[in-house]
Amino acid sequence: MKIFLGWSDIQSLAIAKVLKDWLPRVIQTAEIFYFVDIDKYVDPPKATAWPNALKYALEEMHFYIICLTRENCKDPWIHFEAGALFNTEGAKEIWTFLYGLEPTEVPFPLNIFQYASAKSRADVFKMVASMNYELGGIGQTPLETDILHRIFLKNWPDLENDLIGLGQLE
Repeated sequence: MKIFLGWSDIQSLAIAKVLKDWLPRVIQTAEIFYFVDIDKYVDPPKATAWPNALKYALEEMHFYIICLTRENCKDPWIHFEAGALFNTEGAKEIWTFLYGLEPTEVPFPLNIFQYASAKSRADVFKMVASMNYELGGIGQTPLETDILHRIFLKNWPDLENDLIGLGQLE
């Protein structure tokens, strides 16, 4: 499963890096990508403008997570990226991952997507369970829910501690 992590500032990049490290521990088939390493996983035709290269790369993804903070939720880049995600081919899941931000603080159009609050174990599990479910649609075998839940619970403390270490998560 290819998962794209959207970010737009230093803090949301740090969150993306934490998720890039953590998600494959729970969804073992996960391949995690974000824009800084676009050239590592996409080979667009020569002379392709970078927005088109981004679009090309996004079409290869199966799941999207937009890392949102209070600082970047109004950033034009994150809105551009969300629009690009929304307009990619095929039915894909888009989630926002809220860090130091309440769902009521997320502006339109970002508030139309499913969200997971970084401080809510239940929210993050729903997001991971959604990823697991999507595995069936791409020809991979999803884990049984009880097995997924056990793996998630085993790895949750690492995610929680890493996110707390970034500074704005209680």
